[in-house]
Amino acid sequence: MSNEQPPATASLPTLTPALCFHITYLKDFLRYSRASLDDTISAHLNALNKYPAFDPASTSSSTRRPPRILSRAVCYEFLNNTLLPKWNDRDRVYEYCADLAKQAELEEAAAKASIVPANKPRARLDPYGARTLPVEESQLSRVIRFERNSDSIVRDRTWEVLGERCGFLWGRRWEDEMERWRKEKGGQ
Repeated sequence: MSNEQPPATASLPTLTPALCFHITYLKDFLRYSRASLDDTISAHLNALNKYPAFDPASTSSSTRRPPRILSRAVCYEFLNNTLLPKWNDRDRVYEYCADLAKQAELEEAAAKASIVPANKPRARLDPYGARTLPVEESQLSRVIRFERNSDSIVRDRTWEVLGERCGFLWGRRWEDEMERWRKEKGGQ
């Protein structure tokens, strides 16, 4: 096992095969990325809200007030400069690692197919012996699939919280906003 440490921040690491094939490092990056933004979305949005001066009379009642709606400008700035770039970084890691996993699976399948057993099965005795088996999904592919599914759930929840605080986003899908952002940024 390597002595590599997971990233201290959730910034996009250099995309190398080592990032992908070191499963612990990959999962740590994704976990830190989610923790630094999605898991703390309410705190991020609260920091953007410009509250009026503290009123001691406001503590006399225990009724829960709904979260304050943020301005459209503040919401779009957060969305375009913080949230969507982080999500895009994670998507780039998913795509890069998925491509590497697929390539490794195909290479492994080709290597297995090129090994001819000494006692090659004869079709009359074993009609299924010479068939080509489907490429087995690698551990990396399973991790990428699982992490993408998890990320989708996390993004749905983040989008729900963002929608509560940025009322004009209700009815929109995060996937559509991500696509809009990517087009504006030149297809990143």
